[in-house]
Amino acid sequence: MSTQDKQQLIDHWEAHIRELVQAQASKLRRLADDLDREAVHARTVHGLVQTAMHTVAWGIANLNQDQMVSWLQQIESLRSEPSLPNGGGE
Repeated sequence: MSTQDKQQLIDHWEAHIRELVQAQASKLRRLADDLDREAVHARTVHGLVQTAMHTVAWGIANLNQDQMVSWLQQIESLRSEPSLPNGGGE
């Protein structure tokens, strides 16, 4: 794979990571809004704590952190891979 091809793939994965982080920020804002509403409308503090714990746990689990790490591993793998001869130069 040529250096140019590697850089295009790296740029591709970096763009996906940036988009994912922006999506995560959006999800966290919605999660915070949900918690604010629940704090106002919860019947009991006990129920509020249970709902808050559940909402935060599921919200964090659904952020796709594993996908972001996988893409970062792809980038690091490409960066550490030596350029292979492609018969025509790079």
